[in-house]
Amino acid sequence: LEAALSRIEQEARSQAPDLTTARGRKAIASLAHSIARSKTALDGAGKEANADLRAKINAVDEQRRKVRERLDALKAEVRKPLDDWEEAEEARVAGHKSALAKLQDTSRVDALSPAETIRAVLAEVEATTTGPEWDEFQEIAAAAKEKAIDKFNADLTAAEKREAEAAELARLRAAEEER
Repeated sequence: LEAALSRIEQEARSQAPDLTTARGRKAIASLAHSIARSKTALDGAGKEANADLRAKINAVDEQRRKVRERLDALKAEVRKPLDDWEEAEEARVAGHKSALAKLQDTSRVDALSPAETIRAVLAEVEATTTGPEWDEFQEIAAAAKEKAIDKFNADLTAAEKREAEAAELARLRAAEEER
Protein backbone atom coordinates (compact mmCIF):
# COMPACT_ATOMS: atom_id res chain seq x y z
CA LEU A 1 0.00 0.00 0.00
CA GLU A 2 2.78 2.41 0.91
CA ALA A 3 4.61 1.65 -2.34
CA ALA A 4 1.48 2.32 -4.41
CA LEU A 5 0.81 5.61 -2.59
CA SER A 6 4.44 6.70 -3.03
CA ARG A 7 4.33 5.89 -6.76
CA ILE A 8 1.07 7.86 -7.23
CA GLU A 9 2.42 10.83 -5.26
CA GLN A 10 5.72 10.82 -7.20
CA GLU A 11 3.93 10.66 -10.55
CA ALA A 12 1.53 13.45 -9.58
CA ARG A 13 4.27 15.72 -8.28
CA SER A 14 6.56 15.13 -11.27
CA GLN A 15 4.08 16.76 -13.62
CA ALA A 16 4.56 20.49 -14.06
CA PRO A 17 1.14 22.06 -14.39
CA ASP A 18 0.72 24.58 -17.19
CA LEU A 19 -2.35 26.64 -16.54
CA THR A 20 -1.79 28.90 -19.56
CA THR A 21 -2.97 26.38 -22.15
CA ALA A 22 -6.16 24.40 -22.45
CA ARG A 23 -4.12 21.24 -22.94
CA GLY A 24 -2.23 21.89 -19.66
CA ARG A 25 -5.46 22.46 -17.78
CA LYS A 26 -6.93 19.23 -19.22
CA ALA A 27 -3.78 17.37 -18.19
CA ILE A 28 -4.18 18.63 -14.60
CA ALA A 29 -7.86 17.61 -14.60
CA SER A 30 -6.96 14.20 -16.03
CA LEU A 31 -4.23 13.71 -13.40
CA ALA A 32 -6.66 14.68 -10.61
CA HIS A 33 -9.23 12.28 -12.06
CA SER A 34 -6.72 9.42 -12.21
CA ILE A 35 -5.75 10.16 -8.57
CA ALA A 36 -9.46 10.01 -7.62
CA ARG A 37 -9.82 6.63 -9.46
CA SER A 38 -6.74 5.34 -7.65
CA LYS A 39 -8.26 6.49 -4.37
CA THR A 40 -11.53 4.70 -5.19
CA ALA A 41 -9.69 1.54 -6.22
CA LEU A 42 -7.53 1.50 -3.07
CA ASP A 43 -10.52 2.31 -0.88
CA GLY A 44 -12.49 -0.50 -2.54
CA ALA A 45 -9.63 -2.92 -1.92
CA GLY A 46 -9.59 -1.79 1.71
CA LYS A 47 -13.36 -2.27 1.98
CA GLU A 48 -13.02 -5.73 0.46
CA ALA A 49 -10.29 -6.61 2.96
CA ASN A 50 -12.48 -5.16 5.70
CA ALA A 51 -15.45 -7.21 4.50
CA ASP A 52 -13.36 -10.37 4.62
CA LEU A 53 -12.17 -9.53 8.12
CA ARG A 54 -15.74 -8.59 9.20
CA ALA A 55 -17.00 -11.92 7.90
CA LYS A 56 -14.34 -13.66 9.99
CA ILE A 57 -15.18 -11.49 13.00
CA ASN A 58 -18.90 -12.17 12.57
CA ALA A 59 -18.19 -15.90 12.34
CA VAL A 60 -16.15 -15.73 15.54
CA ASP A 61 -18.89 -13.68 17.25
CA GLU A 62 -21.50 -16.21 16.15
CA GLN A 63 -19.43 -19.03 17.65
CA ARG A 64 -18.97 -17.03 20.84
CA ARG A 65 -22.74 -16.48 21.07
CA LYS A 66 -23.38 -20.20 20.57
CA VAL A 67 -20.79 -21.07 23.22
CA ARG A 68 -22.34 -18.61 25.69
CA GLU A 69 -25.86 -19.92 25.06
CA ARG A 70 -24.88 -23.57 25.43
CA LEU A 71 -22.81 -22.97 28.54
CA ASP A 72 -25.53 -20.79 30.09
CA ALA A 73 -28.04 -23.58 29.43
CA LEU A 74 -25.64 -26.14 30.90
CA LYS A 75 -25.04 -23.95 33.94
CA ALA A 76 -28.81 -23.60 34.48
CA GLU A 77 -29.25 -27.37 34.07
CA VAL A 78 -26.47 -28.16 36.53
CA ARG A 79 -27.66 -25.53 39.03
CA LYS A 80 -31.39 -26.46 38.84
CA PRO A 81 -31.29 -29.03 41.70
CA LEU A 82 -29.60 -26.46 43.93
CA ASP A 83 -32.07 -23.74 42.90
CA ASP A 84 -34.98 -26.10 43.61
CA TRP A 85 -33.53 -27.01 47.00
CA GLU A 86 -32.91 -23.35 47.87
CA GLU A 87 -36.49 -22.49 46.88
CA ALA A 88 -37.86 -25.35 48.99
CA GLU A 89 -35.61 -24.32 51.89
CA GLU A 90 -36.83 -20.72 51.66
CA ALA A 91 -40.44 -21.95 51.65
CA ARG A 92 -39.76 -24.23 54.64
CA VAL A 93 -38.14 -21.44 56.66
CA ALA A 94 -40.90 -18.98 55.65
CA GLY A 95 -43.51 -21.52 56.80
CA HIS A 96 -41.79 -21.93 60.15
CA LYS A 97 -41.45 -18.18 60.58
CA SER A 98 -45.10 -17.65 59.71
CA ALA A 99 -46.23 -20.33 62.18
CA LEU A 100 -43.87 -18.90 64.79
CA ALA A 101 -45.24 -15.38 64.26
CA LYS A 102 -48.78 -16.69 64.78
CA LEU A 103 -47.65 -18.53 67.92
CA GLN A 104 -45.94 -15.39 69.23
CA ASP A 105 -48.96 -13.17 68.48
CA THR A 106 -50.41 -12.81 71.95
CA SER A 107 -52.42 -9.74 70.96
CA ARG A 108 -55.19 -11.85 69.40
CA VAL A 109 -57.06 -11.76 72.72
CA ASP A 110 -56.59 -10.01 76.04
CA ALA A 111 -58.16 -9.94 79.51
CA LEU A 112 -61.11 -7.89 78.19
CA SER A 113 -61.96 -10.49 75.51
CA PRO A 114 -64.82 -12.95 76.16
CA ALA A 115 -63.67 -16.04 78.06
CA GLU A 116 -64.93 -18.35 75.28
CA THR A 117 -62.75 -16.54 72.70
CA ILE A 118 -59.74 -16.82 74.98
CA ARG A 119 -60.45 -20.55 75.54
CA ALA A 120 -60.59 -21.11 71.77
CA VAL A 121 -57.27 -19.33 71.18
CA LEU A 122 -55.71 -21.13 74.18
CA ALA A 123 -56.88 -24.50 72.83
CA GLU A 124 -55.41 -23.67 69.42
CA VAL A 125 -52.05 -22.75 70.97
CA GLU A 126 -52.06 -25.85 73.23
CA ALA A 127 -52.79 -28.03 70.20
CA THR A 128 -49.73 -26.69 68.39
CA THR A 129 -46.94 -29.25 68.42
CA THR A 130 -43.40 -28.02 68.94
CA GLY A 131 -41.50 -31.19 68.16
CA PRO A 132 -38.80 -32.06 65.65
CA GLU A 133 -40.98 -30.89 62.75
CA TRP A 134 -39.93 -27.35 63.72
CA ASP A 135 -36.31 -28.20 62.81
CA GLU A 136 -33.96 -25.43 63.97
CA PHE A 137 -36.94 -23.40 65.26
CA GLN A 138 -37.97 -26.07 67.79
CA GLU A 139 -36.60 -24.35 70.91
CA ILE A 140 -37.94 -20.94 69.88
CA ALA A 141 -41.37 -22.44 69.12
CA ALA A 142 -41.49 -24.27 72.45
CA ALA A 143 -40.59 -21.09 74.34
CA ALA A 144 -43.14 -19.04 72.36
CA LYS A 145 -45.84 -21.65 73.00
CA GLU A 146 -45.12 -21.68 76.73
CA LYS A 147 -45.15 -17.87 76.90
CA ALA A 148 -48.42 -17.69 74.92
CA ILE A 149 -50.08 -20.34 77.11
CA ASP A 150 -49.04 -18.45 80.27
CA LYS A 151 -50.36 -15.17 78.88
CA PHE A 152 -53.65 -16.67 77.63
CA ASN A 153 -54.19 -18.52 80.94
CA ALA A 154 -53.73 -15.24 82.83
CA ASP A 155 -56.12 -13.52 80.40
CA LEU A 156 -58.64 -16.36 80.84
CA THR A 157 -58.46 -16.13 84.62
CA ALA A 158 -59.00 -12.36 84.49
CA ALA A 159 -61.85 -12.71 81.97
CA GLU A 160 -63.56 -15.44 84.01
CA LYS A 161 -63.23 -13.31 87.14
CA ARG A 162 -64.58 -10.27 85.30
CA GLU A 163 -67.49 -12.26 83.84
CA ALA A 164 -68.25 -13.87 87.25
CA GLU A 165 -68.24 -10.45 88.89
CA ALA A 166 -70.51 -9.10 86.15
CA ALA A 167 -72.88 -12.06 86.61
CA GLU A 168 -72.86 -11.58 90.39
CA LEU A 169 -73.54 -7.88 89.96
CA ALA A 170 -76.42 -8.65 87.59
CA ARG A 171 -77.81 -11.19 90.10
CA LEU A 172 -77.53 -8.68 92.94
CA ARG A 173 -79.26 -6.00 90.85
CA ALA A 174 -82.03 -8.43 89.96
CA ALA A 175 -82.41 -9.38 93.63
CA GLU A 176 -82.43 -5.68 94.60
CA GLU A 177 -85.13 -4.97 92.06
CA GLU A 178 -87.13 -7.93 93.34
CA ARG A 179 -86.96 -6.62 96.88
